[in-house]
Amino acid sequence: MNRPLKVLVVEDSPTVALNFKMLLERDELIGMDIVGTLAEALVKVGTERYDVVLLDLNLPDASGVEAQIQMKIAAPLLPVVVITGASDDIRETVIAAGAADFLTKPPESGAVLVAALRRAAARKDAEAQVAKVEESLASTTVALEKCEQIEHAKAAHDSGILRVHDRS
Repeated sequence: MNRPLKVLVVEDSPTVALNFKMLLERDELIGMDIVGTLAEALVKVGTERYDVVLLDLNLPDASGVEAQIQMKIAAPLLPVVVITGASDDIRETVIAAGAADFLTKPPESGAVLVAALRRAAARKDAEAQVAKVEESLASTTVALEKCEQIEHAKAAHDSGILRVHDRS
C-alpha cells in the first residue's frame, strides 16, 4: 500500500506547474507545495518536511546541474527527481550528481511522474531502514564484545579459584 507523500514541486512556469499539480492530485495520497525559484525551494526544505522534490533544472535563479547540487547541499537526505525540457544528454550528469531519477518534460503520463516520485521516496525509506539496522547491528556487536570480555574475565577468575582450591 502506498503511503502519503509530501512533494515540493520547483517549477517556474505557472502552466507547467499547474499541469504537474493536476497530474499529481490524481493520486489522493500526494500533497504538494509549488515554488517558482530555487531560493524559495531552499527556504521550504529548510523549514518544512518533504518526502521528495520534483526539480526543474531551468529556473530564473539557477540552471542545469547547479540547481540540483544546491538542493543536495541544502537537504542532503531529501531525494530529488529532476524534470527538464533540456535534452536527455544531461541525464548521466544529473544522476551522477545525486538525483534519484531523471524525467523529461512533458512526462509520458501522470502515472510515470507519480511512479518516479514514489520510487525516490521508497528508496529513501529503504536507506533509512538499512541505516537503522546497521546502527542496531553495531550496538549488538559492542554488547557481544562486552559479553565476551566478561566471559574471559570470569573464566580467568574461575581458573585462578580452581588452582587455589586444588592446592588445599
